[in-house]
Amino acid sequence: MNRFVIVWVVCMLPPFAASAATPAMPPEVAAHIEGMKKYCRDAGGEPINLEDSFLVSADLNGDGQTDWAIDEAGFNCDGAQSTFGGSGGSQIYVFAGTPGNRAHQAFVHGAYGGGRAP
Repeated sequence: MNRFVIVWVVCMLPPFAASAATPAMPPEVAAHIEGMKKYCRDAGGEPINLEDSFLVSADLNGDGQTDWAIDEAGFNCDGAQSTFGGSGGSQIYVFAGTPGNRAHQAFVHGAYGGGRAP
């Protein structure tokens, strides 16, 4: 049940939008995204239009730190579209924010058929 609730909450969050109130992306999240870009290119694709398509930030656990979620279904890998999703869905990663603009991967689970609320 907890996994469903976390996946549902992440899918309902608005897409990430940079603002003065949003801290810089933690290096752990940036490294994960760079790994996704490399994997896309290694599969013969090219990452495109990544700004608002797959990343959200919010305080998900109420500790006052910004947490980050990556919805691989929204990662656009042109030329290798099924790299991060397919008939079995895609992965949702949640990184819990910690002091000093750091984060650790706290959750990963497959999701199918979700979407974000407008």
